[in-house]
This record gives sequence, C-alpha cells and structure tokens, in this order.
Amino acid sequence: MRKALVVDDEAIILWFFERALNKRGYLVEIARNIKEAQERLSKECFDIVITDLRMPGGNGTELIGKMGEITQKTKVIVCSAFVNSELSEILKERGIKVLHKPFKLDELEEFLETA
Repeated sequence: MRKALVVDDEAIILWFFERALNKRGYLVEIARNIKEAQERLSKECFDIVITDLRMPGGNGTELIGKMGEITQKTKVIVCSAFVNSELSEILKERGIKVLHKPFKLDELEEFLETA
C-alpha cells in the first residue's frame, strides 16, 4: 500500500487530504508541525509528502531540506498560499510540485497522477 504524510497546522486541511488520499488508496499519516513530520520521516518511508510552508515551530522548506537527507524516493507537494514565483521556480527545479491554496480537487488529482 502506498503511504502518504500530510504536514499542516490546519485541521480542515489535514482532514481534506486524509479523505482525498484514502479514496485513492493511500495509507495516510498526519503531522501538525515540522517536529512531528521529522519524527515520522525518521522512522518510516513515505511515497508522498504534502506539506504546508508556514507552520508554528518551523516551515516546510526546512522539512524539505531535511527530507533530502532521508530519502530521494519520496515525492513532495508543497501546498501553500505563500509561494511566490521565485520560490515556486526553485521548488519545481528540485522536482517538487506546488499546489497553491486555495486549490481545486482536480488539481490535486493531477499532481497525484504524476507522482
């Protein structure tokens, strides 16, 4: 079974991704902050990680930087309202998908198909 980790401090976002990913056959774990996400990533491998950028206690770019040390196989989607064009380009160059909040379900589905 494919495994996904969703990292966000907003409960509604976690709920949405958990439901959407479960329907597509993913076993989903959630992390409400960067520390929780790093703990899970140090113990388990995930096929996909979806992370917000701005959260209490750290940001998604820190997490992405540490993920490079953990695994190269994990696909990453950044889901945030705070991605400017420069950061978006940097993330895309690293093979990271960017999903701008608010987004539509079909955008997520498209990202999941390419992951």
